[in-house]
Formats: sequence, C-alpha cells, structure tokens
Amino acid sequence: MRSNLKSHADADVQKSIAYGKKVKFYPLSQIGNPPATVFTDVKDATFASTIKYDLSFFTLLDRLVQTEPWIDRDRAMIDQLRSIGIEKGKPSGAPWGSFFSAHLRNN
Repeated sequence: MRSNLKSHADADVQKSIAYGKKVKFYPLSQIGNPPATVFTDVKDATFASTIKYDLSFFTLLDRLVQTEPWIDRDRAMIDQLRSIGIEKGKPSGAPWGSFFSAHLRNN
C-alpha cells in the first residue's frame, strides 16, 4: 500500500502510518474469519515495485481467478476471460506468448 501524504512533516507521516495500520488485506475466501494483518515498514528496504506490463500478467490473473470467489460484478468479465483460456476450475496452461502472437498476426 502506498500513501499520498499532505506533506512529509512528521505529523502527516504518523497520520498516514496510523491509517495504513487500519487497512486489512486478505483473500475474499477468508472474509468470514480474516487473519491478522501484519504491518511491515519497508522504508529502508530495497524491493522491486515496478509493475510488470508483460505476459506474466495473465498468469497472475489466472491464479487470481482460480483462488478467489466470483462476485456479481465479476460476471461481465467471465466470458472475456474464457475467450483467452482463463476459466474458473480449469487450469489454463495457456501459452500466453503464443496466444497473443497469433492474435496479433491475424488482426
């Protein structure tokens, strides 16, 4: 999670940290009994925070579809995802690079 601070004054930083500690992250499948959220300050940690805009996105999307329950607002995407091989309860095993290369060649 990332905060947009009013300023970098200590009071604003502390307010942001306090708010961040109120937010809970857990899978929807655990909504009835959510686990405790652990707060980790990464201020001095080095980590890769760049979003990958490559075909690995579809592998992560498939993993999300397989592990999270569908809710009503998701229904608009179900057929679109199925058209590229992502379907709940069915391992995709889709060769994303081949799929999109073929699609780009044919369009």
